Amino acid sequence: MLLELEWAAAVALSPPPLRSAVTPPRVRQQAAAPADADATTGRFGSSNTRSFATEYARFAEKHYLAVACAQSGLLRFSADGVAQVLRGVPIDVAHCAAMGTMGIVFSGLIGASWLRHLEGRLGGGRSAGDVFKKASCDFFCYAPCANSAYLFFVPLLTLLYSQPADLDLGAATSVALGVLQSGFLAAMAFELNIFAPYNLLSFRLIPPNLRPQTTATACAVYTIALSTLC
Repeated sequence: MLLELEWAAAVALSPPPLRSAVTPPRVRQQAAAPADADATTGRFGSSNTRSFATEYARFAEKHYLAVACAQSGLLRFSADGVAQVLRGVPIDVAHCAAMGTMGIVFSGLIGASWLRHLEGRLGGGRSAGDVFKKASCDFFCYAPCANSAYLFFVPLLTLLYSQPADLDLGAATSVALGVLQSGFLAAMAFELNIFAPYNLLSFRLIPPNLRPQTTATACAVYTIALSTLC
């Protein structure tokens, strides 16, 4: 009887068995879930997040005309300043502002709308034939209008911005028409040398929603040449 009591007491006083130190798989997954969620829901900095280029493409597609206008205006303004520095002349802020205004109104609003129209009318095909048709339409239809607008309105707006109170509209219009007549052929030659090769690549390789932004970048190069004419 004494031995039985001692045995029962030993069993009662013995420590409980140790639990396994290995965490069950389900617990490990639940513990790791917040870290994984943080990594995947963060906007930047993780290999699983969308890249900045993807985010920008989505934003540019949602705000197609606004992004095109802002970028075109800024790049035209800046490129005109660079052109004046390269020519070794004092920077004319009024001329830069006139070029930037045309960048917003014509290259941004009208140019981006034209690219969308061109894509809608001729389709998004990227074959050599489709690319050639779109590039040809851009050169023969849009380019003469765009170059004429820049050659006429940049001198006119420059005079308006520099001397708004004393502007003689008739004289300013005559000056702008003279610039248009003297510079049109040279502007179209620049267009052929710069934009014809660019368009052949753009219509084949660049998605339509990003095309106004890449075109604005190409326009910055073109603006340096155009600034010598107007």
